[in-house]
Amino acid sequence: QEIVEAAIETPVDELAEQRQKEFEFLFVEALKQKMFGNAQKAIQLLSSCLEIDPNSSAAMYELANIHAANNDFTSASLLLEKAISLNPENKWYKQLLAQIYQQTRKFSEAAEIYEQLLQDYPENMEYLYTKAILLANAQKFDEAIATYEVMEKKAGINEQISVAKQQLLVSSGKVDEAFAEIEKLIESNPDEPKYYGLLADLYQSQGDNERALENYNKILEMDPSNGFVHFSLANYYISVGELEKSYDHTKIGFSSENV
Repeated sequence: QEIVEAAIETPVDELAEQRQKEFEFLFVEALKQKMFGNAQKAIQLLSSCLEIDPNSSAAMYELANIHAANNDFTSASLLLEKAISLNPENKWYKQLLAQIYQQTRKFSEAAEIYEQLLQDYPENMEYLYTKAILLANAQKFDEAIATYEVMEKKAGINEQISVAKQQLLVSSGKVDEAFAEIEKLIESNPDEPKYYGLLADLYQSQGDNERALENYNKILEMDPSNGFVHFSLANYYISVGELEKSYDHTKIGFSSENV
């Protein structure tokens, strides 16, 4: 009986080993062809790989990469979705799928991918930031703001987060909270002139010209050599119809060595 079993098993093992070697040869050759820019040949080779092993997530990923480069996002996303189902721990598969979703304006789906990535890498600030941007693009403003707040708890108050939150708060009609966000930024560093510029811009966007001008002038008091504020003042004076003053500030701005 042992002799019979051995006779049956050995050819199967040898066949499996032979198929594995064939797969590896084709896979390496496909990567080589891809590197040389022979996309069609690489596609053929990777398709042959999947005929040998239909569950090879690596072959699916490489094939998806080529399809994505050729703007065939439907084929690429289908391959990646299957690759992720087979290998859900692989972050590269998820990142490429999220990138494809983003390129095809499926912002909510892309944000969901980053939420999955954050479950495995909760301290990854790049993932958090990308998720926030995708949620904002999907017009899920409250969720985007909440994501920025998570970042703020981890990284502290900083300009990039505060400005992003302020813009989202304005977009969602929460103007008072947007002002509070800029005020919080000023409190964190009251000697930074550009924060008063952000506040002035926000006042001007809400039609409060008096307070806008007050804050633009505050920048000049703090930093008389600041050439950029003159362009803000030029825009301000255009908006209130004082064209001569606008022209004067434009000239001053262009004459500044800092601009």
